[in-house]
Parts: sequence; structure tokens; C-alpha cells
Amino acid sequence: STGGNITRPVNVFLPATIRSSWRCLSVGKTLTILAFLLSLAARADILDPPSLRCASVDIAGDVTLTWAIPPDPTNSFQFYIVYGSIAQGGPFAILDTILVYGQFSYQHLSAGADQGPRFYFMTTVSTDPQPNESISSDTLSTIFLTVAQSTPLGSAVLDWNLLHEPPLITTANDQLVQLEFPQGTWSQVDQVGELIDHYQQVISICEDSLTYRIAVQDQLGCVSYSNLTGDIFADVT
Repeated sequence: STGGNITRPVNVFLPATIRSSWRCLSVGKTLTILAFLLSLAARADILDPPSLRCASVDIAGDVTLTWAIPPDPTNSFQFYIVYGSIAQGGPFAILDTILVYGQFSYQHLSAGADQGPRFYFMTTVSTDPQPNESISSDTLSTIFLTVAQSTPLGSAVLDWNLLHEPPLITTANDQLVQLEFPQGTWSQVDQVGELIDHYQQVISICEDSLTYRIAVQDQLGCVSYSNLTGDIFADVT
């Protein structure tokens, strides 16, 4: 296979049964077997996809993806492909290609993740002969949070979707429920299990605007934040 201007030899080891009967094979069969073995050797150099870890939503609804860089022992990286969709089942479209092997984050502008969840996965393409695109990474969803008034009034009701089901083995065991109050100051209200997607908080302020978000931490050091949303709440006791 070829990477840049460097040609790497491909060593093909033939089973003993093929070596012993090689002289008895016709030219056509010999070429067929050789082509098959070479295709296996080419496939062996397909790289792993990036390990997609975080999908974080900002105040504008843009999304920042963060991943762990896959190993490239043969120096055959060509580019990453970022795929996205507004539905979990797709269809997925190519959002961008990333040419820098050491890049570990990507911002999807105008993603609209403040209007609903967005779904992403990535692949790696190598310089080796086709097929040279890796399998897909895990598909991550942005966390879409809704906040409503309780019935009867007096509590904030939070519902959201999970980042990944089942949770990634690298994410924290708890999700963080965070509150902005007063404006510009964030605090942690509570932490809930990794499979929880519902929370209710009793309101203890007279009346004010409260904004919430969900945060999921990963061992990589990144955090997946949900969209920001809230309402005007009041203590009715």
C-alpha cells in the first residue's frame, strides 16, 4: 500500500497447502488467489474510527464534538469524516472532512441543537486501497432538555434524552443537573444516575427566571452539555 511518497511492501504468507500445489494451478486460478490474498492484506491496514466521546451544545445551539484520536501505526491516515443527522435512524449526511490527524474536536455551526437532539458519528479514511474507510464510531446524540411547570405548580420538571444508550464505558456514572441562578452563576442542583432522564425540583424562590442544563463528563476530560432552557418559576407554598 502507499502513503504519501513512501511505498510499504506487503508481505503475503501462503498456507502450506497452497505452496505445495502452487505449480499445479492454472495461471487464472493463481492470479485469483493472489488477488484475494492481496485484498486481505489491504483490508488489514484499515484504521479504527475516532472514539467519539462528547457532543456539547452551546447557547446558540451549535455543537462541539470531541474524540480520542485512533492509533495510526502505519502512518496511513488521510482524513476523518463527520456524519450528522436530525434523526437517530438517519439519513446521515457528511458534514465535513478533517485533514489533520491530531485534531480532536469539531464545531458544527448552526446545528440547531437548541431545537432538538442531533446525532453524530465519525469514520477514518486511510491512504490504502479501497475499501479504506473504517467502520463507524459510536453514534452520539446531543442532550436535548425540556423544562416545564409541574401540575399543580411549585416544581420545575426536567426531561431529556441520553447521550448514548447504553452509556459509554468512559462516561461518569452520574449526570449533573445544573441551574443558572442568579443569571450568570451556575451551580449544581443534584446528580442522577447515568440512565435517568427525568428530574423534578421543588422551587423555593419567590419568583424568578430559572435556566437549567444537564452535564455528562467523560474520562477524556470533555463534558457534554445539553441545551439551555427554563421558565419563570415561583414558590407557591
